[in-house]
Amino acid sequence: MTGLGRNPAAGPRTGFRSSLFARLMSHFLARFFMGELTAEHSDLRPGMGLILALLSLPGALVSLLLMIKYSSLIRWLEGLPPVDYKTFSIPDKYMFVAYTMTITGLVAVAMWDQLFPDRLDHANLAPLPVGMERMFRAKLVALGLFFALFVVTLNLGSGALFPLQVEGNQRSVGPWARLVLAHMTANVAGGFFAFFIIFGLVGLLTLVVPGRRFRPISFGFQLFATIALVLLLFATPDVEALLPRMIGGGHHMLGWLPTVWFLGLYQDMLGGAAPAIHALAARAVTALFAAGGGSMALYLASYQRCVRRIRDSEETAAKEPGRLLTFVVRWFDRCILSRPFDRGCYHFAMSTLLRSRRHRLLMAGFAGLAMAVALQDAAPGRSLVARASGALPAAMLLAAPLAFLFFLLTGLRFLFDLPAELPANWVFQIAVRAGPGAVRRVARKLMLVWVVPIVVACLAVYSATWGVRIGVAEGSLVLLASLVLAEILLVDYAKIPFTSSYSGPKHNAGIMLAIYLLAFPLFSSGLAGLEHGTLASASSIPFVALLGILAAGWVGVSHLARRRDRSGNQIVFVDEAEPAVLSMGLR
Repeated sequence: MTGLGRNPAAGPRTGFRSSLFARLMSHFLARFFMGELTAEHSDLRPGMGLILALLSLPGALVSLLLMIKYSSLIRWLEGLPPVDYKTFSIPDKYMFVAYTMTITGLVAVAMWDQLFPDRLDHANLAPLPVGMERMFRAKLVALGLFFALFVVTLNLGSGALFPLQVEGNQRSVGPWARLVLAHMTANVAGGFFAFFIIFGLVGLLTLVVPGRRFRPISFGFQLFATIALVLLLFATPDVEALLPRMIGGGHHMLGWLPTVWFLGLYQDMLGGAAPAIHALAARAVTALFAAGGGSMALYLASYQRCVRRIRDSEETAAKEPGRLLTFVVRWFDRCILSRPFDRGCYHFAMSTLLRSRRHRLLMAGFAGLAMAVALQDAAPGRSLVARASGALPAAMLLAAPLAFLFFLLTGLRFLFDLPAELPANWVFQIAVRAGPGAVRRVARKLMLVWVVPIVVACLAVYSATWGVRIGVAEGSLVLLASLVLAEILLVDYAKIPFTSSYSGPKHNAGIMLAIYLLAFPLFSSGLAGLEHGTLASASSIPFVALLGILAAGWVGVSHLARRRDRSGNQIVFVDEAEPAVLSMGLR
């Protein structure tokens, strides 16, 4: 050992190891920041500075919008009595905590497959003199640095401006500094707790789930986590309304919500908190250390299992589908996808949705948003579910499936424009001899595959709760409304899904967002209100007339799309952006 210590090559070798670890760590850190949703070779690829600036922007904007609420001058002009800002600001403090924990959790879910070294890491780094142990350590350190930078940046804007709004009338800087410290500590701690929970869940699945079943089970948990986090964010106003009663001794169930724990830590750091708040703060600290220690233990315990799973995934051949799945696929091909063009495009698109990490993630996000909105719509009428069979459900309960399908179908339409692997589309360019009508037919079938289970679930649930008449009515209206929406979304659609380059929206994004915001209440609440009114009628003629109007709309939009196809449109494989200067056809 002493001889080795005097070896002149030992110094450079140690420096090389240190440099190698630093390079590995910076490599993983760059991959985390770029993510799976950013194009590899895009000229518009955002830099790290821009990403960090955008992260701090929402909190700063919300803090500025709260200026009117906390302005003592405005309160005096409006004749409002003075308040204790420490208690008055509790709902807004909870909003910041819930926002931080939700966004951090969603980012961790988005990086689900990157939290542990994956097959891409192994394929790129295994041939190099790196070693799996060093690769794991470098990725763990890079992961910690990434989330530390992410959570701190996420709260920089609100951490400076929100305490200024609350304590702006103080004569000394002490109360402001204390509020800044409490704000940053509680939010950063809550963000790390959300990260540790997702990180530990991935480690637990890696440890206990067999390799061949890991991908489908992991995707199921990823979808569940996305839906739960979106629901947590959407439930923020409801929780804020109950916080005063909880502080006063009621609603003890809120005390088991992790976001409330870190709100308690926030209030406890400001001093003079009630015993209930102090107990919540203690629970937050205990949960943070337990989640951190548990996730690290799971990471270390699953190290060998993860290495073995990566190697097995490279060496094991794909498993043949079972007999039942083979029978269903063959029946579907023969009865629904009778044309060879439909079969080729449909199976390519469905495989992309189920196997592409980027498309699966976005699909899970849209599904989570759809589920959250649907549950929000159903919540006001949930007491009616307990009524006897045959009662008429509330209009909001009728709107829940429509709200879910609106976001699901618009999300699918957005995903169709995101390419999978552009170098592979030459196969379609050579083999395809079809027009936009055939492409639209395939895209419609891709949408209806997701619509049919929702319609069947509506038929079963509403029939069991309110009778067969209501179930058939709801299922019929949801199906026809989905067909109309799908046809509208696919007008002028001339791409094979996932095969065309994406040049960004060709219409003003603000106008398109306004259109969607106007279309959503018309599609969900508007249709549900009409359905509720017609079902309340003693005669079935009004409801049949409503279905007839939807059917006529479906036929009309389909006819319009076919007429536009005859104008000579071709299948698009390269979606070129709008020119900077319009030539108006002049040469």
